[in-house]
Amino acid sequence: MLFTPYRREASRTAFRSFRNLPLSSGLARCAAGARLQNMLRRGLDLILDRAFAALLLLAGLAGTAQAQMTIEITGVGSQQIPVAVAAFRSDNTLSEDLGGVIRADLTRSGLFRIVDAGPAPIDEAAHLNLGEWKSRGADDVVIGSAVRLASNRIEIRYRLYDSVRGAQIDGLAFASSGADLRQIAHRIADRVYEALTGFKGVFATRIAYVVKYSPSHFELQVADADGANPQIALKSRESIISPTWSPDGSMLAYVSFESRRATA
Repeated sequence: MLFTPYRREASRTAFRSFRNLPLSSGLARCAAGARLQNMLRRGLDLILDRAFAALLLLAGLAGTAQAQMTIEITGVGSQQIPVAVAAFRSDNTLSEDLGGVIRADLTRSGLFRIVDAGPAPIDEAAHLNLGEWKSRGADDVVIGSAVRLASNRIEIRYRLYDSVRGAQIDGLAFASSGADLRQIAHRIADRVYEALTGFKGVFATRIAYVVKYSPSHFELQVADADGANPQIALKSRESIISPTWSPDGSMLAYVSFESRRATA
């Protein structure tokens, strides 16, 4: 609520003039009192008028906000993209199910409907009958392979096919030490997501959160976007709040109370 400055100043001046009048000047006191009373009445009327106007404005905004927040959601399942993700062929047993991680990522986004590709692995170099996949209800198909190289590293190759257009729309190879297989699967899911939606995926990102085990045991943990591979970044006997990533994702800021006051 706003008050005009000159009216506030006039009220203070009138009050000081009335307070400083001699006691013998009864007429002056009465006149000043009457002026003060009139000014206070006008000020009160102004306050009430503006308060009423503010209430009307808030009521209008509330009605507008209510109208804007009315959301009708229908047919969500029919809008999902049907995609099949086959098991990746590997010449060695891998520590991660690459196809399974990709399927879980796409499913969790809510934008994809996973079509069963069967248990048999499909090599990324395999020739696909895309018409058959289309008849099975899959608009897109993901296949891949993992091959151990002479350097003992693992090469992960993947391809994404559009069965409607009958063409490959993406494909890439990744070199892995074996310890980052899950991260590579997330990166493949990001590529599939972007190729089919036009928006960058976030499956390969990391999340930070605080776990409270007891009133004197707090941990700041970092994990994959799906909650896998949690790692402890900090332990504390005091509260930890507001973990926030730096813009490039290389650093993590948080608020700690270890010094008995909030410290970033």
